[in-house]
Amino acid sequence: MKTTTLLASLLVFSLFAACAKTPTRPNADAKTGVAESETYLDASFVEATGDNKVLLRCTGQGMDVAAATLHARKSCLLWVAKKRLTQTPEEKRRLAAKTPELLKQVEKLVAKAGPGGRTRRSGIVNKMRQADGVRVELMTQVDESSLRKLLTEWKVLDNLALPGGRKLRLVLLPSGPGDKHAIKFARAVLFEKLEHLPVEWLDLPAPHADNLKAAKNANADLLIELTSEEREEGESVAFTVTLKVSDLAKGTIGATTSAQGIARYAKQPGARNSALLEPINDAAAKLVPQMRALIRQFAKP
Repeated sequence: MKTTTLLASLLVFSLFAACAKTPTRPNADAKTGVAESETYLDASFVEATGDNKVLLRCTGQGMDVAAATLHARKSCLLWVAKKRLTQTPEEKRRLAAKTPELLKQVEKLVAKAGPGGRTRRSGIVNKMRQADGVRVELMTQVDESSLRKLLTEWKVLDNLALPGGRKLRLVLLPSGPGDKHAIKFARAVLFEKLEHLPVEWLDLPAPHADNLKAAKNANADLLIELTSEEREEGESVAFTVTLKVSDLAKGTIGATTSAQGIARYAKQPGARNSALLEPINDAAAKLVPQMRALIRQFAKP
C-alpha cells in the first residue's frame, strides 16, 4: 500500500514538473528556418519620416513586455522586407532563407521602443495581459534604406539595371498651377527615395498646358504628376497628395498613389509647409515599390 502511494505521488510530481517547464522550442519551419514560436505578426505603414526611414505600427507578444516589444520590432523589420522591398517569388524565397540572419540585425535597423503612450507616435501605444504572457502594439521606425542596401548585398533583391546600363528619364510636373508650390518639396523627396533605381531626372520648367506633350517633347520615359489638395478645418490645415506615373511610350498609367496628412494648427509658423511635406513623404514612400515593379517591365528583353 505504501509502495502504491509513493508511486502515485511520484507520478503527480512528475506531471507537475513537466507542466512547469518552459515549453521547448518547436522545430524550425523547413521553408524559412524560423521556429514556429517565432512566427511574426503583421504590421501597418504609418508614415515616411523623410530620412529614408518608415514609421510602422507593429504587434508583438511574449512572456513579458521586453520580450513582446522585441517580437514587435522583429515583426516591423520583416514587414518592410516582405511587403515593401521583395516583390518576385524568387526574391521572397531568398528572403525566407536569410530570415534568421536578418533578424539578428534588428538592433541596427529598428529603433528601440520609446516611452510610448496612447497619444504618442512612437513607443508602446498599447499593451494587454494575456493568459500566455503580454501582447503589445508598438510604433517605431525601420531604416528602410539600410535594409535595402543589406538585402542587395546579400543578393536577396534583384539587380534592376536596365539593358546597356541606360537609365529611365523622369519628369516631375504639377498637375495644375496650384500644385507648383508642392513640387519643390516633392522633387527633393523623390530624388532621395528613388536614388537607388536606374533613373535620371529631366529639368522641365512648369507649368504646361499639356504635361504629357511637354514630357514627350523632352524625350522622357515616365511622367510623374503631383496633385495637392488643401483642406481647411477650422483653424487647422491639412493636405492630400497624389502622385501619378504615366508610361509615355505605352500611353498608360504605370503607377499611382496618394496620402492624406494630419491637420495642423494653421497659425503656427511653418505649419502649412509641414502639413504639405508629410503627405508628400508618405505618397513618395508608397510609390517606391510600384516604381521598382515598373522598372522591371522596362528591364524585360
